Amino acid sequence: MITNNQFCVKKASTSSHAGMRRIFLVCGFLLMSLTGMAYDVKIGGIYYNLSGSEATVTYLNNQDNSTAYSGSVVIPSTISYQNAAYRVTAIGENAFSDCTGLTQVSIPDGMKSISSGAFYNCTGLTSITIPESITHMPYAKGGDVFQGCSNLVTVTINSNAIADAPFTNLLNSTLVNLSYFFGYQVKHYIFGESVTSIHQCACYALNVNTVTIGSNVTSIGWAAFATHLSSIIVKRETPIELEFSPFKERSEKITATLYVPKGTKAAYEAAKYWNELPEIVEYVEGKILFADNDIKAICVANWDTDGDGEIDYEEAGAVTSIENKFKGHTDISKFNELQYFTGLESVCDSAFYGCNNLTSITLPSNITAIGNSVFQGCI
Repeated sequence: MITNNQFCVKKASTSSHAGMRRIFLVCGFLLMSLTGMAYDVKIGGIYYNLSGSEATVTYLNNQDNSTAYSGSVVIPSTISYQNAAYRVTAIGENAFSDCTGLTQVSIPDGMKSISSGAFYNCTGLTSITIPESITHMPYAKGGDVFQGCSNLVTVTINSNAIADAPFTNLLNSTLVNLSYFFGYQVKHYIFGESVTSIHQCACYALNVNTVTIGSNVTSIGWAAFATHLSSIIVKRETPIELEFSPFKERSEKITATLYVPKGTKAAYEAAKYWNELPEIVEYVEGKILFADNDIKAICVANWDTDGDGEIDYEEAGAVTSIENKFKGHTDISKFNELQYFTGLESVCDSAFYGCNNLTSITLPSNITAIGNSVFQGCI
């Protein structure tokens, strides 16, 4: 391992000079051991170990790694050190562990593996994208790599090795699902355009609200989404031919709404197993998908600036006040899409007063003030 501590010792011809050199070297390595130094080089704010022509992202030290990384970290695909190029191919054990100030990590395509505990207790991390090139991630009950990431709610998977992992322990028939990689707190799994197959039981019995299925997925296993989903979003215009139902284990009730590309509703209504979903709604790419049509109608009536009958993310983000547009509407029930109205900093008095059928709402993260009686009369 290359050390980041270099000792400049002149060549000595006497035994006393040689002895001093040995003392300096021993003291240097002892200092590294005592401080728990784990890296060879630090480049661009990221710590690496080097081996051959490859680099592994690692931690600052093994005693207190909490300040090693914070904010947004972009891992490069290659680095250069002492006139040599290295491919960044791995995130090592505990590399980002306990970095609670870490909010975002960009992992490059070309990364091959993420090791045990790499993001342990990164409570500031809310989303992660796993690139296509990842072929190895250890798993354990409660999540190995991302254990303790209590606010990690959105996971995008572009790796077939993860999406189509064998989610069954054949030794003792214990069920293994995506929570063994990412934890139980994830609310939205996105299977990206590089994914072609989703293994059986992938999201079985998890606390997931939404799954998004990329347009190149051609196979979905039994009970892959047998959980209490509220939304399933598919990008594929032609329904996947399903051999088994991915939406239920046995005869339990399916409650999820299926969102399909505009012009494909009839095809999904005629497709086996897809037609078991209670509601199929067409959507336009790039527009917000509203679970509640009454909520959508109010939003379109007030903030559809381009007149296309939809609300896109830019239109939602431009709204600075919802005033009392929803007050007294007893027909609305779910407004989790409010989270995309990122221009809001406060919710005014009585904003949802009397909405007695409103059961679910998600506020934008930047809200700093909530008025009086905002939810009075709501369930």
